[in-house]
Amino acid sequence: MKNLMELREKANLSISRLALNLNSSYNTDIRICQIWDWENGYRNISNKYASILADYFNVSEKVFSK
Repeated sequence: MKNLMELREKANLSISRLALNLNSSYNTDIRICQIWDWENGYRNISNKYASILADYFNVSEKVFSK
């Protein structure tokens, strides 16, 4: 998903740093490959993770919907 990649890059975060930050802040088990798949359109972001990402980046969940 292009929006996720743009937000991550704007925050100057690598995929691995984003995964670490999300896992420590939200008690999740998000893998680097999961984020990569989301960014490249191989997987859709579930509502649960869209909510977490929206909170993390301080944006609306709608940013992560197709």
